[in-house]
Amino acid sequence: MITIKEQSSLDLWLGIGKARHFHCSIGSGFQNTLKHSMDEAAQIRQERRVSKTRKSLLESLRTAGISASSQTGLKDRADDIGLVGEIMVEHASTSRKYEILWPKWKVGGTSKSPGIDLVTKVPRTAGSELRLVESKHLHDEVKGKTHDACDAAIKERFKDGLEEFDQDKTTLNIAGVAAQMGATIRKGRAAGANVVIIERSRDFVSSKLAQEEYAAEVVACLDSQYCTSASLSKSTMQLQLPNSVGRHSMNLALLACDLLESVTDQF
Repeated sequence: MITIKEQSSLDLWLGIGKARHFHCSIGSGFQNTLKHSMDEAAQIRQERRVSKTRKSLLESLRTAGISASSQTGLKDRADDIGLVGEIMVEHASTSRKYEILWPKWKVGGTSKSPGIDLVTKVPRTAGSELRLVESKHLHDEVKGKTHDACDAAIKERFKDGLEEFDQDKTTLNIAGVAAQMGATIRKGRAAGANVVIIERSRDFVSSKLAQEEYAAEVVACLDSQYCTSASLSKSTMQLQLPNSVGRHSMNLALLACDLLESVTDQF
């Protein structure tokens, strides 16, 4: 599928966090996997819309003062770019031996829904860590730009991602994930499905929520042509850790992927 290799790393904020630069190679079969996931996301979106009539949708847009012509198109480029990023980060996390517990895109079929992009479980020497992942896919904003401009754009995405992990907001988001897992378990039981795995995931998430124990990671992914060996240090230089994140471990990852630009432009 994809293979990743760590290129460099550095400590951040007096050891509270760590930043890593990964190089990612996309295998020949991964494009089919990505297309399948994008088709799956489109199907999820369609299923969520099925109960809405076009009339009620247009009425809700008019009530919000939004032009229907600009909002109801079949394709949303920004959403597609975001989805490609979230799917790439999910597969990269799997390559890094993270256990995927809850990928948000599989719930709403969109990258624009609120909440944590990816909830994972990371094995540690003593127990396991709940790691929350925020995906930031840089595409249009780096096309044709100089490396200095790209490094600045990466830094802005890191900054935006860190601010997503406001402690109070994150606690509510984790509780929301646990509740969604519970709803999935109830539906599964009603349908006679095996829900053992998701029950274990829900119990793990709920336990970490009760203990207020989690780590967070912001992953900026972009085509490798826009990265250099200095990109990690330049994009994290003097990057401030928001006070609102509390004392939780905060980490950054730069995922430089070969061919990501051309793969993304296919959607």
